[in-house]
Amino acid sequence: MFPGQGDFSLPALREAVRAHPVVRAAALKVFTEVDAALVDLDIPPLVPLLWAPVQECMQNAIPAGTEQAALYASCMTVHVALSESGLSPDGLAGVSFGELSALAAAGVFTVADGARLAVTLARVLPRNTGGMVWLGAGERDVIQLLAELGNDRLALGCVNGPEQSVVVGAVPSLMAVQKLAKRLGFASSRVKLPYYAHHPELAGVAAEFESAARAYAMGPAHLPVFSAAHGRAYSHGEDIPHMLAQVITKTAHVPRMIAAACSDGTSLLLEAGTGASVTQSAPNMFTGIRARAPLSDKNFPWHSPGRLLTTGGLFTGGLGPASQDHERGPAR
Repeated sequence: MFPGQGDFSLPALREAVRAHPVVRAAALKVFTEVDAALVDLDIPPLVPLLWAPVQECMQNAIPAGTEQAALYASCMTVHVALSESGLSPDGLAGVSFGELSALAAAGVFTVADGARLAVTLARVLPRNTGGMVWLGAGERDVIQLLAELGNDRLALGCVNGPEQSVVVGAVPSLMAVQKLAKRLGFASSRVKLPYYAHHPELAGVAAEFESAARAYAMGPAHLPVFSAAHGRAYSHGEDIPHMLAQVITKTAHVPRMIAAACSDGTSLLLEAGTGASVTQSAPNMFTGIRARAPLSDKNFPWHSPGRLLTTGGLFTGGLGPASQDHERGPAR
């Protein structure tokens, strides 16, 4: 499961690179390939980030798209490391920016072309014109909150869990969202990104990105790829550039994505990212699911990952509503 941009930690990746040879080998392979692909896009070398903080590696102004390239490379690193450890996936799923990584992991794009598209996406999104606010409220409550505000320039950007959502829009409007949320008793916090996504107003940006994506060769997906924006798997023969571009304008709905991905009885979810934003709530949303986030879980068994696949290590049973008492916090 590939996360979006709101949960990215290079220190977590560096710690795993130092501690686990399989992660180190995967990181060197992926980051080197990504660096070679981005030379002509003026992205500084990313391999040094595996050993030292950004401020030590990049003294000058950091070009737009650098952070997204590093996130993409980090997610692909975790995917490769898990696969090399014997935990090859039966399916892939992506949330927001993570859909691009999931498609690359499935072989639709090469690792290099996925990196170039990650930078392109970062550069077409409008910067400092809007933002996002995380709310400790469920989808229904947020829809009612937006209706009470009556501002059609606000949109429900993400549904992360039963009591976690993200509203997107212009910054002054988001201040009103947080004010009303406080009055209604909902926790809120600003998502620390310099732009916004998942808003119908970005149709022009989506069209620009779709045009750029069509310039790249695409192969068939060798695994199912589930989309949070579409709530289902990409279909064979589907217009991938168009579907991927629609992620910019559509709500990312994590519970629907997890339900679709686990409808065949899948019970083990692994986060291909540096945090736990996608997997932290999954077991509480549905029964019969276990989720692990390898880079944020200090006890993840990199030395013997096969034990996660033993009969006793899997939950069985169908999907069903579970407790909604889960950890709250910004997650995208």
